[in-house]
Amino acid sequence: MPLRVTQFRIARLGSDELWSARETGYALHPLGDYWLLTGRNLDLIAAEERAIERALAVAVFLSLALGVFGGLVLTRYVGRRLDGIAKAIEAAGEVTFPAASIW
Repeated sequence: MPLRVTQFRIARLGSDELWSARETGYALHPLGDYWLLTGRNLDLIAAEERAIERALAVAVFLSLALGVFGGLVLTRYVGRRLDGIAKAIEAAGEVTFPAASIW
């Protein structure tokens, strides 16, 4: 049986208080003399979207925090090494090289 494209609709279905208060995504499929109604309550999808957005926001925040923390730690480590190198050079005094050895 070949697949057919069906139109997906969004509406508030029924007169029942439970269903008329919520949006539902649905599609109608002809099935002989009858119609088959398939659908899903969109409140669940919206809740899942919010949970995904929250998780993404937490992940971005943690990434930024870890990046800043890692940068500070790396800066301190490199700064200490450079200070050690500078102190060693100062302790050695002024170093001169013969002009012939440079050129």
